[in-house]
Amino acid sequence: MKELTVIHSTIRDKTGKSSVKKLHSQGLIPAVVYGRNFAALPLSVNTSEIKKIFKPGHHNTGEYQLFNLFFYNQSGSKNAMAMVKEIQWHPVTGDIVHIDFFAVKMDEKVVATIQIRLTGKPEGVKFGGILRQILRKIEVKSLPSDIPPHLELDVSKLQ
Repeated sequence: MKELTVIHSTIRDKTGKSSVKKLHSQGLIPAVVYGRNFAALPLSVNTSEIKKIFKPGHHNTGEYQLFNLFFYNQSGSKNAMAMVKEIQWHPVTGDIVHIDFFAVKMDEKVVATIQIRLTGKPEGVKFGGILRQILRKIEVKSLPSDIPPHLELDVSKLQ
């Protein structure tokens, strides 16, 4: 298994609109981690650390990537293997507003939706045809470490 990206976070004790505004002004992004047999835990993550992983304008970067998520508080630290369940983006600035992490167990299969990417130029298009991609995503059920980033299909032989 390849080296996992580490994300450091802090457990936050306050939630709500005013605390979220305060977090954003401090350069932090509110987040939450939850999962099967894992109680929801509100977190805050450093904006600059997250921007290295999730590039603005590339909304699928890091999707279904496995992370080693560390969360800290006064009593110490814990960690969990997690995937990004959802990222909320600001509609005007494109900044990340909130992140949902899903804690996973490495020996339990999860269902994930991955993108289908077409490669090559179909032979039919060379003769004036049009390629229409109807299905753009597909659900897979796999162990978290085996989820592919996307499914690549070669369409160069299509008439």
